[in-house]
Amino acid sequence: MKFFYKILIIAFLFAVTLFGSGCASLEKTILVGANPVVQTDAREVIRNKVIESQRNLVQMTNNKDSRQILQLLENQSMSVTPTKDGFKTPTFEEKQEKIKIIALLPSDGQYRVWRNFLENDSFAYFLPKRNAMLFKQEDSFTPAFFGLVVDHEGWHALNFHNHPGAVKPLSPQFITEERDNYEHGGVLLAAIGGEKYGAFLASEVLRISTLVQTTPFGLQFPTRDKEYNKKLDDIFGVAGCAAEKKMRTYFVWTNIVFHYIDANYAGTREQKEDAKSQALLSIYRNELRLGKEMN
Repeated sequence: MKFFYKILIIAFLFAVTLFGSGCASLEKTILVGANPVVQTDAREVIRNKVIESQRNLVQMTNNKDSRQILQLLENQSMSVTPTKDGFKTPTFEEKQEKIKIIALLPSDGQYRVWRNFLENDSFAYFLPKRNAMLFKQEDSFTPAFFGLVVDHEGWHALNFHNHPGAVKPLSPQFITEERDNYEHGGVLLAAIGGEKYGAFLASEVLRISTLVQTTPFGLQFPTRDKEYNKKLDDIFGVAGCAAEKKMRTYFVWTNIVFHYIDANYAGTREQKEDAKSQALLSIYRNELRLGKEMN
């Protein structure tokens, strides 16, 4: 299975720069402020949009796991206000099981810790140590794909709710959760895209099957098709922004590569799932190494 440690290098090279996770080192600097405030401004409006996006996704897909995420967000979430040290929460709501939804606004750039989040390429995070979901650029995504963003982070929140405690970065539990999250996202894509997406997926699995190359470093997949955005716009509607185009491309490419493993890896179901996990683990380790070298 060694070559599978390398096969997703192209597929995931910038994936972790789009979706944040418990690996984010920035999370270590976030503290909970002492002064309570009740959220009544634009951030609460965005929290409502987050929930509504998940509700719409459930209506489109009728997915039972997404429905559980919706119920969690509806019943056990609250909006919080960023501060220079972290964020403020209402004292009467200060319970670990409450998911904190942080909607970042441009004005939050005045604070160093939040400026780092605003300026990087990620548009969503789940911070397990704070049981918090963070969003930005929510107005620039099309409804269906913002729903997928919410659902992706909501999957992490639901896992945290069911199994409290921060998952150690790069641990087997962390990698399994990431893999399952991407596979869940693939099910949602199939439900949203219908037969048109199914045909595209099958054709891409077949196409890359003929282009996979054997190198001294193992098997290497071809780069993403330059025409993907046009094809995905035709299936899902025109993307709302450049960030959404990137999100669509890697999300779909992940789905394609996972399907390739399912179709071509000579092993049991458990071994195929392990191959996907090991590929993700290899990519995350590489990203962390590159990050340290750049700092």
